[in-house]
Amino acid sequence: MARVALAVSLLPPLAACKRPEWAKGAPPPVAQARSAVTAAPGVLSDDGIAGWARPILGKSPREAFPRNGVCIGNTDGVRAGQATRRTVYGWGWNLAAGKPVERVILVDINYRIVGAGEGRVPRADVDRGHPEYKGAPTGWMAGTNLAAGPMDAFGVVEGGAICPLGHIEG
Repeated sequence: MARVALAVSLLPPLAACKRPEWAKGAPPPVAQARSAVTAAPGVLSDDGIAGWARPILGKSPREAFPRNGVCIGNTDGVRAGQATRRTVYGWGWNLAAGKPVERVILVDINYRIVGAGEGRVPRADVDRGHPEYKGAPTGWMAGTNLAAGPMDAFGVVEGGAICPLGHIEG
C-alpha cells in the first residue's frame, strides 16, 4: 500500500511535465528524434544501461534518490534494440542549476528502477524552442532491458534528487 501511495504522490509532478509550446503536442521530427538517439555513441554500456546505475537497478527511486529536484523536459520516444533492449530518449533541463540534466533513470509500473542513461546529447529542436538554453546539449538517452511496458523517466540532479521528465508507453 505504501508503494501505491508513493507512486500516486508523484503523479502531480509528472503532470507538470510539458512539451515545449513550439511542439504543439507533436513529437519531434523523425530525423531529429533519430539524431537524439544516435548523437552520442558509447554513452551506454554494452547492454544499453549506464554503468553508474548498476547498484540501483531494481530499487525504488526513493530508496536511491530521496529528494525532489525541479526540471522541465520530455520523454520523446522509445527505440527497440537487440533482444529485449530498448533505448528511451528525450530532453531535460535542471531548472535549479540552470543546466541540462546529466543522468536519467527509467522506472517501471512496479516503481522499480529498470534502466538508466546519460544526458548532454545535442538537440537542435530544443535549441530552436528554447533559445534561453543557449545551445546546451539538453538531450538524453537511457537504456533498459525491460522488453515491454510503460516507464517513467526521471532526471538525476544534484544532492541525491530526481525530477520527472515524462512517461512513455511501450
